[in-house]
Amino acid sequence: ADGVVALGTRAAEARGELGVLRATLAQASTESDGLAGRLALLEAETERLDASAADLRRQLSEGETAEQPLVEARSRIEQRLHAAAMQRNAAWERLATAEADVRATRARTEALALALDEARSRAGVAHLSAIEGVLGTLLDLVEVDEGYEAAFAAAAGEALDAVVVEDVERAVQALDALREGRLRAAVLSLTAGTGRATSPPVGQSVRAHVRARTPEVDRLLDRLLAPAAVVDAHTAVEAAMAHPAAVFVPLEGDRFGPSGWRLGGDRGGATGAALADAETSLTTAEDERVAARRLLDETERRTSDLEDEVARHVRQLDVHDGRFTAAAEALQRLLQDQIRVRMTRNAVQARKFSEMLEEAIRRYQNRSIEAAQVILELIELAREMREADQRGEKLGLSQDELAFYDALAENQSAVDVLGDAQLAVIATELVVTVRRNTSIDWTVKESVKARLRVLVRRALRKYGYRPDLQEVAVQTVLMQAELLSLEVAA
Repeated sequence: ADGVVALGTRAAEARGELGVLRATLAQASTESDGLAGRLALLEAETERLDASAADLRRQLSEGETAEQPLVEARSRIEQRLHAAAMQRNAAWERLATAEADVRATRARTEALALALDEARSRAGVAHLSAIEGVLGTLLDLVEVDEGYEAAFAAAAGEALDAVVVEDVERAVQALDALREGRLRAAVLSLTAGTGRATSPPVGQSVRAHVRARTPEVDRLLDRLLAPAAVVDAHTAVEAAMAHPAAVFVPLEGDRFGPSGWRLGGDRGGATGAALADAETSLTTAEDERVAARRLLDETERRTSDLEDEVARHVRQLDVHDGRFTAAAEALQRLLQDQIRVRMTRNAVQARKFSEMLEEAIRRYQNRSIEAAQVILELIELAREMREADQRGEKLGLSQDELAFYDALAENQSAVDVLGDAQLAVIATELVVTVRRNTSIDWTVKESVKARLRVLVRRALRKYGYRPDLQEVAVQTVLMQAELLSLEVAA
């Protein structure tokens, strides 16, 4: 009977061990199936990412080839636009100058015309229109060098407002008409007074700076201006004292002569010749304004046409860049999908690549880089992600072990001290420890978490992990342990 009991006990123990083995085998099978599923998903995502990257590289190469002529064409048009804008600005400045010249010339012309009209009114020319042989006022018949207008007016004196007639007979008729009109005016006859006064021995001759517009008036000017000379204002009094019969006039318009000494004059240099010159200048200025306006209109039309052409090329480039932008966004989504997959199994790598992706997108959104450049950077990021997946083979680690290795190697100083091989050993042991000490609800049980934290610290101390880095490493390992437990539970 004792033998039967002992045999039954051993059978029960065997059945228990067999059950444990079966459970362990089932768990291992489940984990293997889960790992295979994850690997298949990862491989599919990687293949999709590689295919997209290859396609984007091809599109980028084709796009750059197509973009270069567009950029060069836009550059040439912008250069033409710049030249046209410069011509337009020059035309605008020319028009502004022309309009200013017209205003100034018109003002001078109107002032001269008004001065001559006033002189004719004082001379009573309108009352003498019926008399033949009336030539006009002295101002209408002379031309004065620039700068000598005031000196001439001072030298001519009252004769400046006189009406010039051909002979004495016409002069008498003119006086009768003025008398009948009760006008106070002077008359100059070309034939009256044939004698010629002697020029002063000092100063410049005023006559040398005044010319008659008709030959017969020259003799009249000889008689009127022969005694007059231009002198410096400081020597005028001395000259007048030394030559009392002469007339001395500074350029400012003062007069020192036998009839007295006078400072200043009220004449503005208005003569018939000056008015004619001003009218000619006004016509020339108006013609220049018309030409400047025509040129400005032409340059504005040319500039507007080139601006439209530049805008058209910009739209073409925008469409072209839009394709790059769409490609970059598509690649970004693929990378984000890859990162989400990694987030379920390797927190450190997922965080690292997420930060790299965010930095590249941030620089693109801030216009620090163009769409083509961000595509290249995202393709490079995809390559780094693919190489990161291959590190496990080089280190002899599974994907779970590689995740814990990354958690330990996040601090470069730990890699420098322990090396890859030692960190790989620690990672392998941590995976075993986590699998043995986690359950479905372990993350909500502080006692289990505390025990696991102790076990992780013990493993780190066992292999000489730097004490000052252990706390951060423990937190990272626990975070990775949570991902592993969720995966096992799933």
